Amino acid sequence: MKVSSLISRCKKGRPKAQRQMVEMYSDDLFNICCRYVQDQSFAKDCLQESWIQIFWNLDKYKEEGKWESWIKMVTINKCKEMLRKEGKWKVSAIDHIDECLDSNVEDLIIEEENVNMFLDKLPQRYRMVVNLYLVEGYNHKEIAAFLEITESSSRSLLSRALKLLKDAFKEPDQSESIKNTQVKRIRNSIYKKAII
Repeated sequence: MKVSSLISRCKKGRPKAQRQMVEMYSDDLFNICCRYVQDQSFAKDCLQESWIQIFWNLDKYKEEGKWESWIKMVTINKCKEMLRKEGKWKVSAIDHIDECLDSNVEDLIIEEENVNMFLDKLPQRYRMVVNLYLVEGYNHKEIAAFLEITESSSRSLLSRALKLLKDAFKEPDQSESIKNTQVKRIRNSIYKKAII
């Protein structure tokens, strides 16, 4: 069945169509929730609330936009909202911190499961910015507007998170060719996290 037909039936409030929609996209949306929320049970709550939000606001979805992008943004917004309600998301202005990582990530050793484990342990404010910037592809201006912080705070949070990453996976004596391979691997691992 075409997604557009399924969306039309969901707009009419048909339970079977809604069930199909949930079955089709819940795994992907749950993965998004897990990236933003550390606790699995809280992530499940976020997913459920996201579906409620999606079905209540179907009339706001414009057919010219991509459906998957729209439900993904609704889900990210719901995670942010629920984290704020729970008091688990707090960002203060961090405008004074230097950019500490620019492109100097060469000395990182990392595997995909290590990236996942590392991201799970990041403090919430860093986790949100890392996901929005590296995984979702937003720029600092968009992140700042979304999180209601300054652009320099967004840059600083990302920079601090990357410094934590660098420190966590640093090993002193490595040859240049190994370093270059590892840089590619870390970037691929982080981007793959969006698909997992």
